[in-house]
Formats: sequence, C-alpha cells, structure tokens
Amino acid sequence: MKKIIKLCVLGMVPLTLISCNSSDSESLDDKIQKLSLRPIQKPPQDKNIVKLGQMLYFDRLLSGNKDTSCATCHHPYFGTSDNRSLPIGVDATGLGPDRKMTYPHEIVARNAPEVFNRGDKEWKSMFWDSRIQLKEDGTIDSPAKDQLPEGLNNVVSAQALFPLTARAEMRGFIGENDIANLDDSDFIGIWNKVLERIKSVPGYIDLLKKAYPDVPLENITIAHIANAIGAFEIQAFSLTNSPWDKYLAGDKEALTPKQKLGAEIFYGKGNCYKCHAGALMTDQKFHNIGVPQFGPGKDPVTGLDYGRYSITKDEKDKFKFRTPPLRNVAYSGPYFHNGAYSSIKDVIKHHMNPEESLRNYDLKNIPEDLRDTYKGSPEVINEILSTLDPELKNIEELTPEEFDALVDFVENALTDPDVNYLSIWIPESVPSGLPVDK
Repeated sequence: MKKIIKLCVLGMVPLTLISCNSSDSESLDDKIQKLSLRPIQKPPQDKNIVKLGQMLYFDRLLSGNKDTSCATCHHPYFGTSDNRSLPIGVDATGLGPDRKMTYPHEIVARNAPEVFNRGDKEWKSMFWDSRIQLKEDGTIDSPAKDQLPEGLNNVVSAQALFPLTARAEMRGFIGENDIANLDDSDFIGIWNKVLERIKSVPGYIDLLKKAYPDVPLENITIAHIANAIGAFEIQAFSLTNSPWDKYLAGDKEALTPKQKLGAEIFYGKGNCYKCHAGALMTDQKFHNIGVPQFGPGKDPVTGLDYGRYSITKDEKDKFKFRTPPLRNVAYSGPYFHNGAYSSIKDVIKHHMNPEESLRNYDLKNIPEDLRDTYKGSPEVINEILSTLDPELKNIEELTPEEFDALVDFVENALTDPDVNYLSIWIPESVPSGLPVDK
C-alpha cells in the first residue's frame, strides 16, 4: 500500500512531510514492543494501613522539633515535591516556595524528588544516589546497614525511615530535642524515639490496632510505621491514567499526533529512552549530565555534591546521579538533583548540549538566596565535564517542530489528570493535634 504523506498541523505548529497515517503509530508500536514497555502498575493496599500511613505522612510529630512532616517536602500541592530548588526542612515555617527558615540554618543539599508510582514492582532503589537499594538476594542495602529493621515490605518503606534520621530534613540539631541529641550512627535509637512518640498518642493506638490487628502493641516496630507510610504513598500517588499509560494499554487514540511525534523523538533521535528507560522511565542507573553545582553540597571540604561517588568512593562515579522518572514531571519541578532548572524546555536544551549549557549557565535560574553558593570556576566545570556521560553525544539535533513535539510528549502525554486532585489526601487533622501543612 502506498504511504500517504501530507501536511499535518499538530497543535498550532505546521510540520511538513510528517506522516499522518498509521505508519507513525506502527513505528512507535514496534519500538514499544521491542522495549517491552507497559503501563505503570499500582499494587493493592490495605485501607487501614493506608489510613495510618496517611496520618503519619502529614504529622509533624515524627520530626525532632515537631515542625516538619513528610508532606512538608513532598506535598500534594506541589506534585509530591515542594516546588523549591533545594528544600528547607527543620526550624522553618510556611510551605513550598513560601517556606522560610526561622533563623539561619542548614538547607537540605538535594532537591526533594517526587514520589509518584513508587509501588511499581520494578523499583529497586531510592534517593538521588540510590543509597537505598534492593539487592538480588531480596535484602535491602542502606546507610543503616545491619541496624535496618526486619519486616520492611519494599524499598519505599525503607526510604521512609531515613528523613527521620537526617538533621536538616526532619531530625533537628544537637540541643534542640531528645532525638537530635542521639549520635548520628544510632539509627535504632533514633527510630525507637520516634516510635515511642507515636505510641504515646491515643489516636495512633487505635489506628495501629486497626492496621495491624494481629500484632500486639508491644510488638509494633518502626518497620510497621515505615510500611504504613509506604502503603499510603503507593495508594495516594500511584497515577496510572496518563495518556501515555493509556496508549501502552492499547488506546491508540490517547495521544495526539503531536504527542506521537514527540514519543517517536523520545524513543528515536532524541535518545531519551536510553536513560529514561522501561516502564518507570528511569534505568535507575547513574549518569553525569553536566548539572551546574550550587547549594551546600555534600562534601564538607569542597562544598560540591559528588552524587553516587559519596556512596561508592569510585572516581568514575563523581557527579553522577540516578536518572529520575518522568511521570507527571510537569508538576514536580524544579529539576535535577539541585533544582538547577524550572523549565522542561531548559532541561531538554541542557541535554542536547550539556557542556555549552554548563559553561553558560544563567545564575538567574538559581533562587536569589542561593546564588552565592554557585560553584562555577573553570576548575570545577572542567572536573564535572571530565566524567560527562558519553551517551549524551548520541542525541541528534532536533528541528524546532521536533523539539516542541518532544516537550509536548514529556509535559502532557506523561501527565495523569488526577495529579490535579491530590489534595483530597490532605487530612483535616492528625492524631497528635499538631498543625497540618496546607
């Protein structure tokens, strides 16, 4: 059959010589089949455990100074992030971009990642440096090593434990509270203090009994708390009805022609799928894509954030961070490990020429109060570029029309409309009686 080529108008952008017949979708479908792509999966959760987890997620009681909850930095209003380049945890007031320190303090060194779809079976790691990892033998590797409690359901539950131990995120600093006064290496002691607080609240006793009816109260551990928070995150933030997920499920009308072209670019000359791979749109591996350095960093001497290197101490891992997933990404900016860009267009442009982008980074992208932390000396830039991911060189130049189509695919085809209704999960109150972030 003769292939029909005609002028398409995709959105308001005329694209000449783009095929509008089924051959485009067939080409995309071939790629989907070859890569074994599938829709996001949402495993069922026990409603009573979810209810417990919902209360815990929004309760400041879990933080040392009782001023910060999980939701403070991963809020439904901000796409399960906080709409900040770098978060402000303890000793602060307000929410999202309006959050302010009550006095000069430590800012969190890395961008608060979104927490969408973390219940999918393919998730094997958590955090920008994957310091939480599911090993092949089914055990979980973490900074707590053999102090990690038994009975954790998955890496989502394991992740929930570690903001409780991080001073700038939730725990606080020495002299501020009894949890903060414990040694940094005493993970068990820290978690037991949090558990004691929870068990001291009558409302949580009732929720624990409903969530775990077969477990005596004295046998409830911090693992039960973490599992409940994980169950809530999976139930509330697993969004499976984006146009892309519908397309993968067989609805070939779910994408607009422009979004289909964007998908072709994503899985073709854009080379995006090499790192944003599989159903999760992340290979869960580590890449240096030349992100500018600013913020407090993780290294106490240089103030730089070396990413995965901080875990492995392998020089080749310097400045490498785990590939982020992309579902609902239009709602979860700013982007990269330190929130270096607020625009998806700028993110894509950076990928297309990371060296030029790094060398000519506009400091206006950095929040004003963080600009003096920018580390852009020629020495630092050259050090970053020395381990730049070679895969970035395989991105072909895009026409303006192709670029716009790719942006449309990432911003719109990957967004579930239900992201606009996540506020239904914000409770009116929590058992501790402490204020809820709203």
